[in-house]
Amino acid sequence: MLRYGIAWIALAFLVLSCFAPWVTVTTHTNAIEHHGAFEEAFYGGTYLLGLAGLAAIGLLARRPVLAVTCAALACLMAALMIYEAPGTMLQFGWMAELAWGAFLAFASSLALAIAASRAPRRAHATHV
Repeated sequence: MLRYGIAWIALAFLVLSCFAPWVTVTTHTNAIEHHGAFEEAFYGGTYLLGLAGLAAIGLLARRPVLAVTCAALACLMAALMIYEAPGTMLQFGWMAELAWGAFLAFASSLALAIAASRAPRRAHATHV
């Protein structure tokens, strides 16, 4: 049951990371802007939130295969977004650095995949 609770906490952090700042951009006028996963230039925030929703359904239904699959896809999506983010966000300024939301998304989706793989499964009824 502890791993099931850890899976829910990791899922909550994955949802939180979708609304957190992902990139800090320094503009040409030395102003600092924070951009999140739901920016037009990103594309991935909605997908991450959808994968988190499907993982929640997998945890509620005690189907760890669905939860682990969605968490693994979210981990890959976060890694791809982390790789592309600084270059994509340079259109807003001259320097772009990753912020804590990007790292939270990767770490929480990885933790969710690990914890959900060990979560309790639904008991199968046996017919006699």
